[in-house]
Amino acid sequence: MKKQEKNSFIKSIFIVILSFIFFVLIILLQIKINEYKKSLIKIDVIFNNSDIITINNKLPISDALGKTFKEKRESTNVEGYSSFTIKNPNEKKITYEIYLTKRVLESNEINPNYIKLYLTDKNDKPYAGFDTNSVPSYGSLYALSDRPGSRLLYRDSLVSGATAEFKLRSWLSDTYVVSTNSEDFIYDISVRVK
Repeated sequence: MKKQEKNSFIKSIFIVILSFIFFVLIILLQIKINEYKKSLIKIDVIFNNSDIITINNKLPISDALGKTFKEKRESTNVEGYSSFTIKNPNEKKITYEIYLTKRVLESNEINPNYIKLYLTDKNDKPYAGFDTNSVPSYGSLYALSDRPGSRLLYRDSLVSGATAEFKLRSWLSDTYVVSTNSEDFIYDISVRVK
């Protein structure tokens, strides 16, 4: 009888181990399926002018003036705004993030705390987080841990087929002390599905 109980116990342990392995495999398969589905989700981004922004240290501007730029940024080092559109071509609602990535320069860089940012819709209505009197600086934005050197500008969602239009104004803060040294700050605008 003892041998039979021992065999029964071993069979029970074997069944438990197999069940556990099967359960782990199911979870791993589900994770892979979710990763694959997420890779199929896309987002359309159309930049009306460049997605690379350069600011130099020649002309500090007040927040009141920077928030009112009405012209598109046509070339580097010229004040204005950069405009872009995001569209959700997927069948489901998506969450997206607009983030900025500072380029590493070999020359003198402007401190990120002096780069002011103001995000509005196509009608110049500020998006959430930009609708207060305080204008955020690049240095004050949330740093993305999975994208070194990148900062989160804005996060929102879009239903299937919806679009959102943006104007991003950026300028050198009027608290910056002008020097004779040439300094720049260059960043890229990017969008991803989260």
